Amino acid sequence: SLRRQRQMCIRDSYKHDHGLYRAMREMGHEIGLHGLHHNYRDPFLSSEVISTRLDRLSDFIETHGIQGYRSPCYLKSHQLMEALVGRLAYDSSFRAAAKSVWTSDGVEGIGLCVPFAYRGLHCLPCTGPDDLEIRDVVEGRDGIVNTLFRSALSTADKAGVHTQVLHLERHSGSGDVVSILKEMTDRLSCEVDFRFVTCAEAVREARQLGLLLGDSA
Repeated sequence: SLRRQRQMCIRDSYKHDHGLYRAMREMGHEIGLHGLHHNYRDPFLSSEVISTRLDRLSDFIETHGIQGYRSPCYLKSHQLMEALVGRLAYDSSFRAAAKSVWTSDGVEGIGLCVPFAYRGLHCLPCTGPDDLEIRDVVEGRDGIVNTLFRSALSTADKAGVHTQVLHLERHSGSGDVVSILKEMTDRLSCEVDFRFVTCAEAVREARQLGLLLGDSA
């Protein structure tokens, strides 16, 4: 079984298996919101329009205990951040590394790798490489697993929180994405510096420990 995972759902673009969502939560995983339609224009609408759309989802959000949001393609704006405040616990639309730093020769260039506060919104950066990016520069299944593993170790060296984005519905390089994620997490479970928690738990614990950057509350 996979360790703590956050399954991102798109509210109005797909048919939802609510039974599956409940089962995932019972297994200790977390359900997140990945926008309303996966429309790249939505993050740049007015705060009022974004807020109204989010309020339409209040029953869906409450039913599945949704606490986190990630904007399509990591797009963000001031008005999106403002609309999320008070409606969701955190956002993970920030990338902490650029595509060019993920190569088979090493892992460098990770930027911010701890939760922070932005205008009152708690944010959890995505520190790991996107699987759709690394498959262009890493050969084979083992190369993908090794790159994901090394990226997590690099985050640990900086005493950060490692979050990994994987597109479970797509084929990544060579091999099934779920098995790639499982192998990476199995290897990380042997590392003493790692503990698996949900994204919401990571943000909450960071704040309790006074590690949430920029948080004055």
